[in-house]
Amino acid sequence: MPLELPSPYRAFSDRSALSAVQHGLNVLVAAGFTPDLTQGQGPIGGAIPGKCYAWSGHPAGLVAVEYLAEQMLSKLAPTEGSQELEEAALLKFDLAEQICANTNRRFATYLLGHRPEDRDVSAVLVSAREKIGRLYAGLSMVDIAAGCTFTSGASNISARAVSTPVHKYSLMKGATIDASTLSRRVFQHDPSFGGGICQELHLISESNRVLCVRKKYDADRTIGAEASLNVLLQKGAHAAMRRCLKMVGCNLDDQRTNQDLARLGAATGLVCTVDKKMASDTSAFNAVEWFFTLVPKCLWDVLEGTRHPSGTFASHHGGSNRSWEYEKFSSMGNAITFEVETSIFWAVAVAACEKVGADSRFVSVYGDDVVIPTRAVDLYIRAITEAGYVINTDKTHTEVDAQDAGLFRESCGKHYSGHHEVTPFYVKKEPETILEVFHLVNNLYRWITRVGKLLPERNLAALWSYWEHLRTLVEPKWRQPRIPDGKGDGAFVGPFDACTPPTRRRKSQVEGYTVEVLTASIDTACGISETGDPMIWVRDRKKGNQLRPLSRPRKEDRKSVEGISLRGFLLASLERLERRGPPWYVKTRRIESMRYIAHVPLTASETFGIALPERGVRVGSVLLHLGREAWAETDENYALVQVFGS
Repeated sequence: MPLELPSPYRAFSDRSALSAVQHGLNVLVAAGFTPDLTQGQGPIGGAIPGKCYAWSGHPAGLVAVEYLAEQMLSKLAPTEGSQELEEAALLKFDLAEQICANTNRRFATYLLGHRPEDRDVSAVLVSAREKIGRLYAGLSMVDIAAGCTFTSGASNISARAVSTPVHKYSLMKGATIDASTLSRRVFQHDPSFGGGICQELHLISESNRVLCVRKKYDADRTIGAEASLNVLLQKGAHAAMRRCLKMVGCNLDDQRTNQDLARLGAATGLVCTVDKKMASDTSAFNAVEWFFTLVPKCLWDVLEGTRHPSGTFASHHGGSNRSWEYEKFSSMGNAITFEVETSIFWAVAVAACEKVGADSRFVSVYGDDVVIPTRAVDLYIRAITEAGYVINTDKTHTEVDAQDAGLFRESCGKHYSGHHEVTPFYVKKEPETILEVFHLVNNLYRWITRVGKLLPERNLAALWSYWEHLRTLVEPKWRQPRIPDGKGDGAFVGPFDACTPPTRRRKSQVEGYTVEVLTASIDTACGISETGDPMIWVRDRKKGNQLRPLSRPRKEDRKSVEGISLRGFLLASLERLERRGPPWYVKTRRIESMRYIAHVPLTASETFGIALPERGVRVGSVLLHLGREAWAETDENYALVQVFGS
């Protein structure tokens, strides 16, 4: 029987009553902002012109409202790209390449022993290079191999829809010549790869695939889709470098340190926030080589051996196709770009602090977002500019003279004025489903609760009235707030007392609250029928769960399972179990034939896996032989696990 789409995918009741631009204008008018639309029709994205007249609230509230007008629609963009946006992104790409070329010429002399004329900058750069060497001094190839894993991103030979780890383990893997050779060194002590992936025929490609993706309403950005085997090795260095950076206070899995220090800087002026333009695309090859001269050879071999020396671009909007020999070290899409730039920015920031006698404990780095003591910021900017990076003056805040609203600082998505948070919310697309309306209205609720105390009372009342009006646009069942903030966007968010969820007592005598919310769940395929169509589990009240083929498989559903092998599915699933840590037990459904694939999602996301029971087959003994024919027989209480060689 045909499957009905769940309610999150249905359009909400009154779509015509809520457009993104009109919503933004309504919020600003309620907050006391007067838009200036005398030049024509309303804005389609970007800053909304206008001003707050006769402001009677807190000065920081004025900053919050005007900053919201500037930022709220800055990421609103049409769903389709255009040749103009594509060409603008390529112009920025060429500019970054030109900057890298100039940096490469400068650092080519530094590699020969020359130094910058500015002695303070020279001392900072040399000290930074030594710090990076000490930071990664203990890394070995075993450490790098331990973190190697496939991701679900697109590669240079496959689109994102068929780029899950399952697909990448099943299909031929693209690689550069250096990465194909390097893989044997990395996995020489890992039989699960040494007998399998490293011995397979790789599709050699020295160029990555340059893509344009949306960044803001008026700008695209370029990223590089790397070869899948290159990314596998990059992820090993990525994980190892993150562990080392965490030991010196740079936790790239947590932005809160940067955010807390930005709050401190806005309140006291002790620290400044510094941001860069095109940081990922302006890491020049010679500069990275110079900074990483003292790291272990195994790490540099992986960094250099897994990068693509060139790239190709195919236009999707009638433009010309292009190719480049890269001046940059790596681009967005390379799994180690973020860690490389973070290492350089951290080392230069700490070295600058030591040079001027500032406290380096107040340094925090998350990619190109840097928080640094005010005493060292000038020297840091000079040194990082010498290294080829461009400071983003719009997002860099070094002022120390407070205005009425206090100092302004921003880092990692949080914005502060004085002692108050003034972070705006963003409207990124036109709402088309109930879930998207929930998200839009809940963001307004969060902003009101964040800055409401800074607004005049009449404007605060107008905002709450508009919030209540927005809730009437959906069907009555979902109008009442159901969940407090912090529990997602599956319903309208509100104060806990207004949600009044019913209590529920479990058998363990633990009392809790239950509430019905919407979720964007996806249908998952549990197998493939004899005709090659995906199959799903269907719940039947009388007959129980049954495995049935989809009545009308969509084209993308067929594509998502095309080429998947049993070996690829088990390799990806066992790897995922291994990353979870012990106890490593695995249980699968009994496999009838090679065509049976368990829990492969139709939308090619990463929600596949093997259930973890109380008892099962230990994965450890299987992982030692996954490269060749490996199997583990069990009795009827367990499942059969077989992996066939390629």
